[in-house]
Amino acid sequence: MDRSTLAMKAPVFTVEQEVLQYGIYVTECIPDDYNVDIDALLALILRDSLEQRWNELSSAQHQYVQQLDRQLVAQHERVAFALPHPTKSADGEWWWRLHEGPQVAPQELRP
Repeated sequence: MDRSTLAMKAPVFTVEQEVLQYGIYVTECIPDDYNVDIDALLALILRDSLEQRWNELSSAQHQYVQQLDRQLVAQHERVAFALPHPTKSADGEWWWRLHEGPQVAPQELRP
């Protein structure tokens, strides 16, 4: 199967679904010891998608994602476990650099 066929078969999530899934990964899955590496990676991928769709989010969703971001930053050590050798460059989004510690996040998100 080629890439275009895979892309056509990939599920398309609404922004509401992505926000909900991001919340589940940050609040339930990452704190759990089962599959923390996969769950952290999926949370970061969802966060990338939300960043790309930021203008589609309501004001309440913006606030909720920022609340979740604070929780993600507080869990930076667990997230770092999933990214011992990050593939993103140093100029990537802050959530891909949590292995460096909470200081990579904006001040208002830090614990």
